[in-house]
Amino acid sequence: MIQEKSVLMSQPIRILLADDQPLIRHALRTLLDGESDLEIVGEAGNFLETIQFTRLLQPDLVLLDLALCDDKCAELLASLHRQQPAVRIVILTTIEDEEVIAQALQAGVAGYLLKSVAPYDLIQALRAAIMDGVPLHPRIASRVLRRLNHPPAKSQAKLTAREQEILQLLAQGYTNQEIAHKLVITQYTVRSHVCRILKKLNLANRTQAALYLVRRQQASGCSLEHSPGQRFE
Repeated sequence: MIQEKSVLMSQPIRILLADDQPLIRHALRTLLDGESDLEIVGEAGNFLETIQFTRLLQPDLVLLDLALCDDKCAELLASLHRQQPAVRIVILTTIEDEEVIAQALQAGVAGYLLKSVAPYDLIQALRAAIMDGVPLHPRIASRVLRRLNHPPAKSQAKLTAREQEILQLLAQGYTNQEIAHKLVITQYTVRSHVCRILKKLNLANRTQAALYLVRRQQASGCSLEHSPGQRFE
């Protein structure tokens, strides 16, 4: 895995900024350079540069504006994810179109944030993403829920009590490390449970798993203690 999660966070998180506006890249660099655990390793102004620099620089995370993708969002993101599966892709954009959001999540992005996000929340979201969290802007979760096609309700009945507990924590934005600490189990055990949950529910990633639970609980009149995107810390 690239940088082994930045050597379990003992090394700075290496970030590639991908945005077509130099002013935005400069503002992001200025903000993130102030954090000792974050390191900007490069900047890309278009999607071709994003692919090239990701391959060359091997960042831990790509912070990307969907404006770079034009009308080929799903195809380009899926291609980048296939080529560099260990790299976390976090979207930072102004685009709130439900179809585009759903396509991006299904293509394998690790998080989806809007440029209206507070600076502190952006920084915390990047840290959460690299530790397998699910950073979503609060408005994004509600917009995409009805766009994702999930298995019928009986699918959740297949989950064990422990798997349901982990799914609940995952939907609240907890990382594997935090789940392991809270449940007093190893991170390896957490990863194994997450893999089984995704397989049983026929979901592609942690983000879809979190949204799956939110959708089910909204349908049943329940709510999460924290909804996805609100727990960046």
